[in-house]
Amino acid sequence: MWAGKRALIFNERSELILARLTPQKYEEISRTRLLARDSWAHPAYADGCIFIRDDEEIVCVPLRGK
Repeated sequence: MWAGKRALIFNERSELILARLTPQKYEEISRTRLLARDSWAHPAYADGCIFIRDDEEIVCVPLRGK
């Protein structure tokens, strides 16, 4: 999903990646693992938060700065 001019990417290793995407290159800005287990569920976004789940838990990660 797009966050302004940057992309938020959630992969099967439950990592949330912030990246710049252009036709010329992929530039990773940051990466963090959100769940202990792998996940193939699509994330959801609502009210400034991203919701990630696997077979046993769901987490809400606020994306807004303080």
